[in-house]
Amino acid sequence: MNATHITMTRTAAATLPSSGAGWTFLALVAWDSFFHLSHDDQRRMFPSFARHAAPGALLLFTSGPAHGESIGSSRGEPL
Repeated sequence: MNATHITMTRTAAATLPSSGAGWTFLALVAWDSFFHLSHDDQRRMFPSFARHAAPGALLLFTSGPAHGESIGSSRGEPL
């Protein structure tokens, strides 16, 4: 998908379980937002993503290669 084809018609910042019933989006972004959830709760988010994804929607999320918390740095400062 070319970025020039994406038109923002509705945006929402909400936790998906509490967001508006029936709302769907062309893109869902969960960037650096799962760290506070247990592994099981993280897995349970995918059906919620599916409920809120319009046909052909993009899902952008971060994940790691293993269980546990990853700590990185930016410009020499720990994150």
